[in-house]
Amino acid sequence: MPTKTDRILGYLPGTFHPAPSRSALRAVADAFGGELQRGENLLAEVMQAHWVDFADLGGAAVADLARIGALYGLLPRDDETVEQFRIHLKRYVRTLLDGTVTVRGALRIAAEALGLTIDDVNLDAWWQRSADELVTVEIDRADAAAVVLGVSDVDVSGVAARRAEIAGTPPFGDGLDLRERHILYVVVDDRSPVVVDLTDGAADPAQVPLEHVVTRLAAELGVGIARADGDRLVVASPTFGPDSRLEVREGPDDAATDVLGLLPLSYRGSDATAARIVGPGDYAAGVDLSDARYLRLQVDGTHLAEIDCADPADPAHTFLDHIRDAINAGLGIGDVAAHDGHALTLTSPSTGAAR
Repeated sequence: MPTKTDRILGYLPGTFHPAPSRSALRAVADAFGGELQRGENLLAEVMQAHWVDFADLGGAAVADLARIGALYGLLPRDDETVEQFRIHLKRYVRTLLDGTVTVRGALRIAAEALGLTIDDVNLDAWWQRSADELVTVEIDRADAAAVVLGVSDVDVSGVAARRAEIAGTPPFGDGLDLRERHILYVVVDDRSPVVVDLTDGAADPAQVPLEHVVTRLAAELGVGIARADGDRLVVASPTFGPDSRLEVREGPDDAATDVLGLLPLSYRGSDATAARIVGPGDYAAGVDLSDARYLRLQVDGTHLAEIDCADPADPAHTFLDHIRDAINAGLGIGDVAAHDGHALTLTSPSTGAAR
């Protein structure tokens, strides 16, 4: 922000502009600019001195506030700081404006005389009560509530009847993969168990949307039992009270963990699997192996080979068929490499954790 000195120099013709460093012309202009700045600051202080919220702001002693208070016949006490007297003055003027003949006014006058501060804004005044009666509650000395319950008084309310409900935790997002686990086994109230295939009618079992799951459950269990809560599934009994019952059982291809987040009650082991790596890219159109062409593989801890995967005829356009055949020929232990037309897959011929 330009100073007063800068503004003075800015009005001079270009031939009078001082050098960037300190100059005699700037020193002369600075003397006048400094006085103008001090005068402006004093004017601002005079203007603020007329407002109770700004007078003596940050000052060590009461000065301008005392003059404002004198207009109302109030002077600061010897032990009052600037901010204490500011609050005192505003409270004193409010009393004069609201009047002193009311209950609140009488309390303010009494507090003023005693040097006290009261919360008269939240005063429990009789004229503000809904009823005319003034009721005073006294504790019965024979009351045994504190002895037998540990509290002198308590107010407890019951809850309305509720229904059995399971709120799912897994988010569906764009859809869940239910190709392997796609069945829900549900019992509602006293009805017979119902087996629901959640992929029935789905366009893509690998990406089943929440709306389709809700529709399938509504078709098999009844409307209103299943609903969407954001991108999560909620299943609830239509009955309220102790007769409300909801049970999700286990069975083959159970989808309860995937769609509701329910942990299974029983756990089964799994067969040993082979080590498997699937390439991340889509190489249906070939891959450029002009520079990076060698692959070093060790399979089952015993078979080690360094394989040139590039097509010697055109390394820049090497297709998955050539890469697969080069790996299998280089290892010589069977079909380790395979592809689905898009990505390369490497699978150990042996199974188990050591492979």
